[in-house]
Amino acid sequence: MQLAKVYFQQLCKLILHNKNFYMSFVVLWFLGLYFQLTTPQFQLSIFVNSLNSPLADSMMIYTTYAGDGLFLLFIGLVLVAFNRSLWLVTLLSLSVPSLITQLLKRTIFEDSHRPALLMAQIPELHYVEGVLMNQYNSFPSGHTTAAFSLYTLLALLSISKKNGWFWAVIAAAVGLSRVYLLQHFWADIMAGSILAVCVVTFIYTFFAAKLRVDEITPE
Repeated sequence: MQLAKVYFQQLCKLILHNKNFYMSFVVLWFLGLYFQLTTPQFQLSIFVNSLNSPLADSMMIYTTYAGDGLFLLFIGLVLVAFNRSLWLVTLLSLSVPSLITQLLKRTIFEDSHRPALLMAQIPELHYVEGVLMNQYNSFPSGHTTAAFSLYTLLALLSISKKNGWFWAVIAAAVGLSRVYLLQHFWADIMAGSILAVCVVTFIYTFFAAKLRVDEITPE
């Protein structure tokens, strides 16, 4: 009971302290939800994909790497190298959301197929050369989950809280790149983003609350 009370207090403090990040995420997510509810999935994918150009192709390829597992591993190792006390919260924050996503992909939503398969007959689609087109396990988006896990953690660890919006925008760009590259539908990135932010916030707050309880609870 005491842990739950302290957890709620820590959660409120965490959100207020990082209000620029959370407000930016909420605005972006509800903007995305508006498009999700007002525009058919195929039409959304076609529109985002139609914004193509050689420069956009290059930008989206590099942007999508920011949600790659190897990139997360590298950044996680850097964080731990600078502060070893962060190893557990970093490990859990960067792995648990992705594990949940992979579990959902392969159980509840195992029949969800990707744009490359479901939209294969649409002639005007633009495919970026060199990008391997996956066809199955579309929902939720693993890259988007990974990106929002990483950048939520970085936002919470960042000293400069006024630039919290930056981390939300970078993560959103990764999600957008997945739609542009025809690797995921809009719903996939919406689900991956909210899952990641909620899970990382829960994990980070739990550690803060647990430490606080340990401080005020006598042995």
